[in-house]
Amino acid sequence: MASLGWYLIIFGAGSGLMSLFDYEFSLLMWIDTWGDGFAWLIRGAFILGGMSLISREQKLQQDQQAQAAQNVPQGPVS
Repeated sequence: MASLGWYLIIFGAGSGLMSLFDYEFSLLMWIDTWGDGFAWLIRGAFILGGMSLISREQKLQQDQQAQAAQNVPQGPVS
C-alpha cells in the first residue's frame, strides 16, 4: 500500500508541476477537462490520499513491531 501511496504523490505533485508548463501526464489528461479548479482539487486529493496510505502503512508496521515485542517469550518462570 505504501508503494501505491508514493505513486499517488508522484503523480499528484508531478502533474501539478507539469501543468505550470502546460504539460500533463498521459494518464491524467482527463482531469483538465473539468477546469483548472477541479483539476487542482484532484491533484491535491492524489497527494493527500498518497500521504494517508503511507501513514497508514507505517502505523500498521509500528503496531506489528510492538505486538511482536510483547510476544517475545521470556525465560522459564521459577
